Amino acid sequence: MTNPLLQKNELLPFGDIETEHVQPAIEQLLATSKETIRLLLESGADSWDTLVRVREETEDKLNQAWSPVSHMNAVVNSDELREAYNHCLPLFSECSTEMGQKPELFIAYTKIKTASAFNDLTRAQRKVVTNALRDFHLSGIELAAEQKKRFAEIDKQLSELSSQFKDNVLDATGAWSK
Repeated sequence: MTNPLLQKNELLPFGDIETEHVQPAIEQLLATSKETIRLLLESGADSWDTLVRVREETEDKLNQAWSPVSHMNAVVNSDELREAYNHCLPLFSECSTEMGQKPELFIAYTKIKTASAFNDLTRAQRKVVTNALRDFHLSGIELAAEQKKRFAEIDKQLSELSSQFKDNVLDATGAWSK
């Protein structure tokens, strides 16, 4: 069975996406993303072309799968889709927090920002690097280990509560009648 969430499409075929596609696609893309970052860091990647571009492409693939799932959960919600979405949401949140608190990744981005080659990057590329460093700080990169763990727990809880709130709004809207 071909999973449309794992295919490269100019326009995603929403009609072909089934609930059973969601979990395997997101789990595979998250694992690929983590492995790619691990390999990049092990290789000493610390430039736009060797790190940032590859990371952006990897995360883009993940976002191209997650965005339609999130959209479908909001507009064609079903119990099965909601279950798949809510299964993947904490995985997505954990991965995001993990990447945001990864010291090796932060150091690599800092090297890019402080290197003389930073000035040779385009304005947009410099903005991507600067925003990534900002996001590391917002993800708690400078917190102590115990505080990082608590931050991750709070972030996961926030994503779950946000999803539950959206589910409640969808249920209330669907149940309303005049």
